[in-house]
Amino acid sequence: MNDKRVSPLRNFAGFIRAERLRLTEQWMNAVFGDVDLVEADKLTYQQLADHLPEILEGLCAALDIEDLESVEPAIERDARKHGLVRWRQGYRIEELVRELDLFHQVLADALEDYASRDGTFTRRHERRARRMIAETLSVVTLTSIREVVSERDRKIDEYTGRLERANHELTLKQRLVGELYESRMHITRSVVHDLR
Repeated sequence: MNDKRVSPLRNFAGFIRAERLRLTEQWMNAVFGDVDLVEADKLTYQQLADHLPEILEGLCAALDIEDLESVEPAIERDARKHGLVRWRQGYRIEELVRELDLFHQVLADALEDYASRDGTFTRRHERRARRMIAETLSVVTLTSIREVVSERDRKIDEYTGRLERANHELTLKQRLVGELYESRMHITRSVVHDLR
């Protein structure tokens, strides 16, 4: 006999998918209401939400199969995009971390809400779901931060290269000015000598 029951974590993933818009709204309100997220206030709804749907879907896919490892590459790809977009939007690392922490809080609240509604969702299921959420958001946060730091380092290297080239050009021009000064002094001495 085949058991066709759907796993409780898959049911929770279905709940998250069904509540995606509401959860996104909750997160957006939390972000816009956070005084420490200065750059978020400058963004449109679409700019702020950017890769949130993909990250949320990655979490749901992990919950569906109860395995983060197999969907981790896709989650990391979306997290890198998220980090790059936030870097270009002027986010500081602490703003990125705070934004993702608020997302984690919204998901934790959604888990509590779901667990209180579904009598078949045991404490064991809740612990597993909580761990999956935490691990997923940890991957997203770490990968996004790595991307921001990588972009920052690339920009620093670019500016350092420009400064080194400018410094080299300045050194060459200073040398040329020094040679012109020596040439002028030589001519002046020669003229003074000839006039005597």
